[in-house]
Amino acid sequence: MIDEKSSETPWVLLQKAAFFPQMDIIRIKKLTHAYFFDILSENGYRTINVGVQGMKDLDIVEVLRHSRHDWLNRLQLIKGNLDLNKIDRAKEIIDEIVIDTQQESKLSNLQMPMFASLLLKSNWDNHHFQLEFEVLSDTDSKKTDDHLLTNWTKSLFLSLNKAIEVFGENHLSITIDPQMDGARFFFDFSGIIIKSELIEQFLSQPQESELVLEVKEFSKNELAFEVFMPFLKKDKDCDSHR
Repeated sequence: MIDEKSSETPWVLLQKAAFFPQMDIIRIKKLTHAYFFDILSENGYRTINVGVQGMKDLDIVEVLRHSRHDWLNRLQLIKGNLDLNKIDRAKEIIDEIVIDTQQESKLSNLQMPMFASLLLKSNWDNHHFQLEFEVLSDTDSKKTDDHLLTNWTKSLFLSLNKAIEVFGENHLSITIDPQMDGARFFFDFSGIIIKSELIEQFLSQPQESELVLEVKEFSKNELAFEVFMPFLKKDKDCDSHR
């Protein structure tokens, strides 16, 4: 049973509600409204998990403004489905939010603050594609060349933005797989590429020795490639002295 008078935040209680299939819709609505007003308040800023660690290059107030807007949109979706008695769909949305916040937390735990900042704020920028990411593991992660990786990814986003259909259904997925000697990144784009030559130019550019790129597929509607970045040598040296 959920204690609505507990010291836990409304969002935590709302997550727990998703696991009680027989829970009264009125009580779920109460929790949704409570979290809605909580996120509008000063306390709401502390409940928003946007992984702002390492975002020194981005105004935190701006991050919170965008994040609060995203959260309010999600809460409106939950509330709208509850009003229509679509309990299962409301719970699905809650589950989706939980997964998203878990991935944001994993990304923030990687020792790549600049790269994490780039991904977390990407969908707030004026890109012509929607970005999603997945971190397969955030345990025992070591440092890579964060500056090199971030600048390379920014260049990728810029080239992709110029090469794709502006109003097309464009999606870019990035999967991050930390391994024993480095981190492997899987980039998978699906959408409409109208200027393939721009992508070809980007992919054919000489890469830094620390960055290994392998193209898996390239067509008018899909682009898939892998990037491997070794961990920084000094971290390996530190490990050897432990």
